[in-house]
Formats: sequence, C-alpha cells, structure tokens
Amino acid sequence: MTGMENGNIRIEIVFVGFPRVYDILQGDRVTYTFSGRYVSDLVLDMVRRYGKDIEESLLAKGSQKLDPTVRIMINRKHLKREDLGHEILRDGDEITLLRLLAGG
Repeated sequence: MTGMENGNIRIEIVFVGFPRVYDILQGDRVTYTFSGRYVSDLVLDMVRRYGKDIEESLLAKGSQKLDPTVRIMINRKHLKREDLGHEILRDGDEITLLRLLAGG
C-alpha cells in the first residue's frame, strides 16, 4: 500500500545532526505521510505535527523559513534553497535533512 490514498504522499525522512529531533522521533529517520507537494510544505507540516522542538531545530528563529544551517537532499541530490517551494515531492522519495556543524 502506498501513501497516495486521499492525496497523501508517503516519504522517508532522514535527519543528520539533529539530537533534539532524534529524541522526539526516537531515531534518525521516520516514514512520514502528508498531503503537501513541496519541501516547504513538508517542513511546515512537521512543525505543526511535532511542535516547538522541531520548529527550533528546523526554522530560523522568529521566522517560517528554513534555518540557513540546514541543507536538504531529495533522493541523495542536493536541493538549492531557492527551490524549496518549487521542488515537487513524490510518493517514495527519501528526504535528508542535514544540519551543518562547525567545530574543530
């Protein structure tokens, strides 16, 4: 069975570098079903579904925009930030959210 019933799509989301998210989801990946079409829809849907900790992990403080330290890949291909609201997600896609970390 796919996630396409009722217009929903089912995707796999992998998180890299998000310890708070791991605690919420009890791991670094989740199979996620939602009715949006774009990556920007996905991020806002996750914030609505999981709340403040996800919001603080993914969005820039005080905005509804993706934090500049978060990079996204769809099926292992990097997505340009300007394409967040244009790249259509499809049933079965694997989305990777990667937090860029500085350190030494």
